Amino acid sequence: MLAISIPVKTPLGEGTTVYVTDCGVHMNDMWCVCLDDGRILHFLSSDLTHVGNGSLGVVPPKHKFKLGDRVSAHGNVSGRIVKIYTESEAKDTGGKRYMVKWSHDPTGLSAGGWSAWYAEDELSAVQ
Repeated sequence: MLAISIPVKTPLGEGTTVYVTDCGVHMNDMWCVCLDDGRILHFLSSDLTHVGNGSLGVVPPKHKFKLGDRVSAHGNVSGRIVKIYTESEAKDTGGKRYMVKWSHDPTGLSAGGWSAWYAEDELSAVQ
């Protein structure tokens, strides 16, 4: 049992942690979560995201970009963010969370162009 429950977001909705099982140094820990709809399920650490709790003064980190934002990578041409992966999904992209659609269209909305993944610190906002 945890001394303090942690509000989390899971692939199946938000909930509160009940207990955690240490699965060893080479595995994700297994968390028991009581979902807001009443189901009690188990999730790996990589499937959970902290959602914050204002009553405890704890808020999750804010991300710099959102879908549709115009960005530039390393000062190159601008594009638009078309997908944002969660941290658990980003493990397949080497931790890069933002898919940017690059195009020669100044609006960044044309069907042509190419896409690439970037980490937040590789991008800058374009006005």
